Amino acid sequence: MEFLHTLFASTAVLWCTLIGLFITTAILLENEFEGWATTVVSLSLALFIWLNQEAVFDFIKHNPSQLLGFIGSYIVVGIVWSIVKWQLYVRKAFKPLKEIKAEFITKFKVINEKTLVELNKMIIDANIKKASGYSNLSPSAKTPFEDTINELTPLASKKKSVITSWISYWPISLSATLLNNPFRHFFEWLYENISGLYERITNANKKSLLND
Repeated sequence: MEFLHTLFASTAVLWCTLIGLFITTAILLENEFEGWATTVVSLSLALFIWLNQEAVFDFIKHNPSQLLGFIGSYIVVGIVWSIVKWQLYVRKAFKPLKEIKAEFITKFKVINEKTLVELNKMIIDANIKKASGYSNLSPSAKTPFEDTINELTPLASKKKSVITSWISYWPISLSATLLNNPFRHFFEWLYENISGLYERITNANKKSLLND
C-alpha cells in the first residue's frame, strides 16, 4: 500500500493515470458502455479519495454549503447537457435514413406502393442499425416507410442508463463529444440550420426562369 501511495505521489504517474482513465471513460460513454464507465469512474474517485483522504474529508467538514451548491449546480448542468446530447443522438440516428430518403426522392420523386420496394432495398443495402443497436433495419418489400422510421427511432424510456450516464459524467461526455471531430460537427450543425436558405434561393431562381 505504501508503494502504491508513493507511486501515485509522482506527478507524472498521477497525470498519466488520470488522463488514461479519462480517455477510457470517454470511449466507453460514446459507445454506450455506461456500466463499465461507472466502474472506471468509481475506481477513479476511490483512488483520488484514498490519495487525498485528509484534504477531502476536511473540505466536506468545513464547507458543507459549498459542497451542496456544487452538487446542485453539477446536476443542473448535467441535465442541460443530456438534453443537448439527446438531440445530437437522435439526429445521428436519423441521419442515414434521411440521406437515403433524399437520394430516393431525387430519383423516384414520390414514395408510393410501386416505388416502396426500391426504397426498402436501398435501406437494407445501407446496413443501418435499429434503435436497439442489435440488428440492422431489414424491411420487407411492402413495409411502410413509417414502420421503418419507428424501428429506427430512439426512445428515451429505452435509454435511461445512457441518459443517466450523460448527466452523471457530463464533463467527460461533453469533452468526448467536442473532441470527436469538433469542426465536422460544427459545420454539419451549421449546414443543417441554413440549408433551407440554399433551397429557397434555388426555388426562387427556378420560379423566375419559369415565369420569364
